[in-house]
Amino acid sequence: TKPKYEDEVIDRLRNIFSSLTLFMLSESEFEAAKHYAMGSFLNGLQRSHSTSYQIMQRHFYGIDLFCLKDYESRIQEVSRESVREVARQTFSEEKYALGIVRGKIDHV
Repeated sequence: TKPKYEDEVIDRLRNIFSSLTLFMLSESEFEAAKHYAMGSFLNGLQRSHSTSYQIMQRHFYGIDLFCLKDYESRIQEVSRESVREVARQTFSEEKYALGIVRGKIDHV
């Protein structure tokens, strides 16, 4: 965004994060998010390197490999209330980090 809009953008971002801690997502937003998470996960498994990465990551973190096949049921178990609770634990108006990148790109 343009530098003159930075304060407005920062305020809007803070309001969005704050609202996540105060209000639950609407049912339609929540269902859309669950469908997105499931679709992204399944799309990622269509590529062998992504599948390998998922297996490697679970191995290093000591997570059961069988949880890959349980992903959909685990997504369905998530509630709107639990999303709000995690937001409350994660977002804080007093403690946050925000990065602003300025400058023009000369080449790509």
